[in-house]
Amino acid sequence: MILIPIALLIVGFLIGITFRPDFPVAWAPYAGIAALAGLDSVVGGTRALLDKRFYPEVFVSGVLINLTLAIGLGAFGTLINLNLFVAAAVVFVWRLIQNMGQVRRLLLSRYRESRGRTRSETELESKELSNN
Repeated sequence: MILIPIALLIVGFLIGITFRPDFPVAWAPYAGIAALAGLDSVVGGTRALLDKRFYPEVFVSGVLINLTLAIGLGAFGTLINLNLFVAAAVVFVWRLIQNMGQVRRLLLSRYRESRGRTRSETELESKELSNN
C-alpha cells in the first residue's frame, strides 16, 4: 500500500525534471505555499495511517481543501496588499513539525513493541543500570 504513493512521487519527480515546466515568477509564492500544503497533507496522512485511522476520501478532501485554502489566502493577501503567504507558511510548518513528532513517536513505539519491550521495562532497566 505504501509503494503506490512512493511510485507516484517518483513519477511526478521524473515528469518535472523531464519537462521543466516554466511558470511566471509572480506564481512562485503560490507554488511554495502549495508545496507546503501538500507536504502537510502527506505527513498528516502518514500519521493517520500509522494511527490506523486513514481514510482515502478524508485524505483527498484534505489535500484539496489545504491547497485551496492556502492559495486562496495568498491571493486574498495579494489583493489587499498584505503578505499572508508568511502566515500560511508558519501554520503549515507548525503542523508539519507536530505531525512529524507524532509520526516519530508512533514509529518508536512500534519499534519498542516489535522488540517485545514496554516503556516501563525500559525505564526499570535503565534505573537498575544507574544503581549499579
